[in-house]
Amino acid sequence: MQTALVAYIPVLHDGYLKLIKRHKEISDIYVLSDEIVAESSGLHQEIRALTANEAKSALSATFPKKTIRVLNKVGISQLKKDYQKFVIPNDFISQQFANDYLDEKMIINDTAFLRWDERNVYSDSSVHYDRISKQKEDRANIELASQAAQNSSDWWRQVGAVAILPDKPSMTSFNQHMPTEHSVYADGDPRDVIEAGQKSELNTVLHAEQGIITEAARRGIPLEGADLYLTTFPCPMCSKQIAAVGVKRLFFASGHASLDGEYVLKAAGVELIFVQ
Repeated sequence: MQTALVAYIPVLHDGYLKLIKRHKEISDIYVLSDEIVAESSGLHQEIRALTANEAKSALSATFPKKTIRVLNKVGISQLKKDYQKFVIPNDFISQQFANDYLDEKMIINDTAFLRWDERNVYSDSSVHYDRISKQKEDRANIELASQAAQNSSDWWRQVGAVAILPDKPSMTSFNQHMPTEHSVYADGDPRDVIEAGQKSELNTVLHAEQGIITEAARRGIPLEGADLYLTTFPCPMCSKQIAAVGVKRLFFASGHASLDGEYVLKAAGVELIFVQ
C-alpha cells in the first residue's frame, strides 16, 4: 500500500523529522504549495514561513532517499490515484487541505508538534474541590477534553476544554498560540526566557478556557449555567473569566490552584468537581 506524507511545513523542526521517522510506511513526501496554503490558511499562515520550495529543499537535504515534491492544485487528482493512504499532521492548514480534498478513510492523522508529556509538567491537585466524580459521563467528557488538548502545538503544555450547554451542541477548545499555532516555532517562544511560574501574562497563548469563551461570544451563545470540563484546573485569569460568564459547574482532571483562582470561582458559586 502506497503511503504519502502531505503537509504544510512552515519551518523544519524536530517534530517533523520525528513524524517522518515514525511512519516508516511513507514512500513519498508532498509539501503543500504556496497556492494551496494561501487558500487553506485563513489567519493561520506564518508571515515568516518557508516557501514550499524552500521546505522541499530542506527536506531533500535531510532525507536524500525520499522523493520530495511540491503539491500544486493540478496534481491533487493524480495524488489520490497514486496513493492509498496519507499521513497528515494535525496543524490547521494540513487538516483543512485533507478535509477539502481527501477521503477521510485514507487519512492517518498524527502530530508534528514537539511536546512534553502532561505528567512531566503538571502538579498534583491541591484544589479544595467540592466533590469527586467517578461518573461515566463526566469521565467521557474529560476524555473529549483530553483529545482536544492533543491538537495544541504548544511544546510545553497541552490543555483541553469542553463546554456542555443545555439544548445546544457542545463546544471544544485547546490552548493555541496566536496569531498562528506555528508562531513559537517561526519566531521563538517568549516563555523560554521567563522562569516557570513567573509573569504568566507574558505569553502568546489563547488558553483553552478563553477559546471556549471567545467562540461562544462569536456565536452569540451564553455560557450561563454551562458545565465546563478541563484537563487542567484554570489559571487565575481564566478563573475570573469562567466566573464572570456564569459557568455553573467546573470539572477538572489535574492541576493546582494559584493566586486567587479558586477563591474567585467559589465566590461566584461555581461548583468545583475533581474527575477521577
